[in-house]
Amino acid sequence: MIVRTIKLDPITSSTYDGLDNKLWKIQLQVTNSGGTIARVLKCVVFSYLISEAHGMGREDVCTEEWENFTLIPGERRQLDLKFTSEDFRAALHVMEYAISHKEKQYTWPVCAGTITYLDDNGFTRETGFLRSWDVKSRRFNASTDPECEYAD
Repeated sequence: MIVRTIKLDPITSSTYDGLDNKLWKIQLQVTNSGGTIARVLKCVVFSYLISEAHGMGREDVCTEEWENFTLIPGERRQLDLKFTSEDFRAALHVMEYAISHKEKQYTWPVCAGTITYLDDNGFTRETGFLRSWDVKSRRFNASTDPECEYAD
């Protein structure tokens, strides 16, 4: 089981400002990369803002949980975290401003979680992920820490 992609929608604060519904969405695509059916017991995903400027302080944005679904080998499923947050919008705006003025990015939206599943052989396995938003590339980048990005 792998987390294939994570996307932010909308990808900029100015795009968000133009929306009527003022809704953020973080889209995850999970894929059964194994050769047997995977019965997902629980998938917990959370998003938060982490700030180097505040001693690596953390501000929770949202948490979502999905339970009891099955993926056949090669099957992909999109999971969406939907939330409203003016704090998130303000933080993203500050990050975009800093990058556009060739300053350092001090705050990062983060998406992390675990997927616990049962494989066809009866083994319980877990996949963990942690991705942080890079304003310049407009994408979530995987952590290099094996304690955060792993698959049993």
